[in-house]
Amino acid sequence: MGVHCCWLPPRQVEKCLYGSVGVAAPRDWSDLLHPKFKGRIAFPASSRGLVGIALKTLGLGFNSNANDLRAWGVSETALKKRVQELKRQALLFDDREHVRAFAFGDAWLVVGSSLDVMALSATVSQARLFVPASGTTLWADLFVQPSSSKATRDPGEPSPLIPAWLDFILSPSRSVTTTGLKSGLSPLLLPDTGAEGAPGQACGSGMNGTEGLNVALDVKGRFLPPGCVLQRSEFLLPLDRETTDLYNRMLG
Repeated sequence: MGVHCCWLPPRQVEKCLYGSVGVAAPRDWSDLLHPKFKGRIAFPASSRGLVGIALKTLGLGFNSNANDLRAWGVSETALKKRVQELKRQALLFDDREHVRAFAFGDAWLVVGSSLDVMALSATVSQARLFVPASGTTLWADLFVQPSSSKATRDPGEPSPLIPAWLDFILSPSRSVTTTGLKSGLSPLLLPDTGAEGAPGQACGSGMNGTEGLNVALDVKGRFLPPGCVLQRSEFLLPLDRETTDLYNRMLG
C-alpha cells in the first residue's frame, strides 16, 4: 500500500546533560572521552547513535558511510578503537535508566533527546544543558495518509486538506508561540544557509553567558541551540549495505 507523506518540523535534538564534577564544562562530542568521565556517562540504547558519536569525534558526520571513511583516511581500526573507548566511558546503555542514573547521581553526564534531558534539568538544580558544537542529530514528525484513504477524492491522491494544514503549521504567528526544543521547533526558526547566529546565540557563548554551554534561551523564552550548531546537525539517513556491514563489525 502506498502512502503520501508530509514533513513536519523538527521536534528534538540529541543533547547532553552535564553535572558539575570538577572538570571543564563539555562543549563537544570529543569531551565525552575525558578520563574523569570514565564509567560515568549514561547513553540511550542506540547502536547507530554510539557509532555516530564515534564518527563525530573523528571529524566525520553521523551519516558518514564507508566511502566517506576511505575518502577521509579513517580506517576501520581507528573507528572501532573509538567505539571501544566510548564504551569504556559508559555507565550504561538504556532508553529509560539513562536519565534516572543521572538524577540519582550515578552518572555525571547523560546523552539523550531534548524532551528527556530538558525535563531532567528542571529537577536537577546543578545540571547544565549543552548541544555539542559540531552538531547533533535531529528528528521530525511525519504525517502519513494511506493512498486508499476515503479522505481523498481520487484513489492514490493526497487529501485536499493537506495544503491548508501546512499553511496553518507554517504560519509565522505559530512560530512565535513555540518554545523551541521544549515543544517542537518551527522550520521558520531554523537558520538560513550561511546564518551564523540565529536562532539562538552565536557559537562560543552559552546560556546565561556561561562559557561552554550551547543551549541558548532567546528573547522570546525559547530554548534554541545556536544557528551554526543547527546548521551542522543532521537528520539520520538510511545506511547502505556496505555501511550497515561496517557498523556490525564496529559493534561486534
